[in-house]
Amino acid sequence: MAFASDGTPIDPAERKPYAERFIHGAIYDARPDVRAVVHHHSPSVIPFSVTGAQLSPVMHMCAGIGTRVPTWDSRTRFGDTNLLVTNAAMATDLAAAMAQRPVILMRGHGCVVAGASLREVVFNSIYLQLNADLQMKARALGDITFLSDGEVAAVLRTRASFTFERAWEYWCRRAGRPYDVHPMDGPLAGTT
Repeated sequence: MAFASDGTPIDPAERKPYAERFIHGAIYDARPDVRAVVHHHSPSVIPFSVTGAQLSPVMHMCAGIGTRVPTWDSRTRFGDTNLLVTNAAMATDLAAAMAQRPVILMRGHGCVVAGASLREVVFNSIYLQLNADLQMKARALGDITFLSDGEVAAVLRTRASFTFERAWEYWCRRAGRPYDVHPMDGPLAGTT
């Protein structure tokens, strides 16, 4: 289904809209740099949303999650809810808490990943889960040396679109889906 940025279905065709559709519109409205948003409920990520453990990158491929991933708690402004973002006010608050970051956790719920392309947000979503797994394993061994702000910046400065394309190609093939060598969500989308 397609939606206006306020969550209104453009052509509902008697279908019931997804409850959390407001998340996407609020982030697009708040962030002109964002062209893709993923909301997911990774079981590896959720423990970081309900504990004091800080989710931070432990390896170079995970630098896209940012140096410290914040957590948004709906209870702070909206009291006891079902933890779903079911209206524009909640989505706007979530987008404001996310600010210019690529990722934000949602307490007891999941997370939101935003970026300049679909390939980027899928890449960062997958590596967010991998990072959470690695961080929990590393914590069992002892203290963790996370990537520094400077290391994250250096990785992101040298990361080319090729990184996203190779990963996208791999995931498409693994899923049995065709791989389009011409990205449809990059800066030249819609041009010939």
